[in-house]
Amino acid sequence: MNAQFSSRKQRMGLLFGIVAGLAFSMTAWGVDAFLLMQAHATFPLLKFVPGLLICVMAGALVGWLTIRIERIWVALLLWALLACLFVWLVMWLPLKFTPAFLRFFTPKITDLIYFPPIDNEIQFKIIGLIVIGFMCLVCGLMEIHLLDQAMLTTGTLSLITPLLISLALFTIAGNSADDLLNRLFREPVQIMDNLIQYAADNQGKEISPILARQKRLTVVKNLDGLITRPRTLTLIAFDRTLGQVDILIDFNGKWARCSVIYNQPTMCKYNGIKMEPSRYAFR
Repeated sequence: MNAQFSSRKQRMGLLFGIVAGLAFSMTAWGVDAFLLMQAHATFPLLKFVPGLLICVMAGALVGWLTIRIERIWVALLLWALLACLFVWLVMWLPLKFTPAFLRFFTPKITDLIYFPPIDNEIQFKIIGLIVIGFMCLVCGLMEIHLLDQAMLTTGTLSLITPLLISLALFTIAGNSADDLLNRLFREPVQIMDNLIQYAADNQGKEISPILARQKRLTVVKNLDGLITRPRTLTLIAFDRTLGQVDILIDFNGKWARCSVIYNQPTMCKYNGIKMEPSRYAFR
């Protein structure tokens, strides 16, 4: 009976960790992927797929080991290490993995890709560790007790409660992770896509000068022959402060490069003239 009880409890620990990893990845990168799909982004699942796989596997291992060893100090150490992994992924996926992936799978734009080290990167990491680390440590403190209570109480609700707590804590952590860095890369793509869509929807219509200035339609005036084509948008460059972001737009084989500065579209250049490599753009 003891062996059976222990085995069942370990399976619950495994599930507890899986839910933690799943909730974090869905909110940290899953929502981002969905919104990027809506904005016609290239490779919208680029961060979500590896983030999901790594987080679920790591969460499952930590959740299971916590119950397998069943020592509070070990639990705190394991969940603290998980927090470090999650924060590392939040930084690594957009800043290192993304440009490497783009260079490998879209070699024709390699010279345009410029992902420099960002200013205050340590501050991003500290903020991430504070928020995500707090949620992980709470789980480390609670997991053993929660599963003990669940196993000793009859009823389906008692078994679901620990999973709901894990889901809630890591949904908050994932939302915080998305807001930390992903949003800064996603919003310029959304803004540029919305501008092009508005211009396409109103092509040939009379628009007041005031509204045209508000919508910044002059930014895409050189793209009149392209905006109604199918499009995909790829973030290819940014400056160290993340104030300026450059986006390469593929209009079904015709290319344009657009700049967004502090979420304001400023310029679009049709690639009829050879573009300068973006690695020189911010020097």
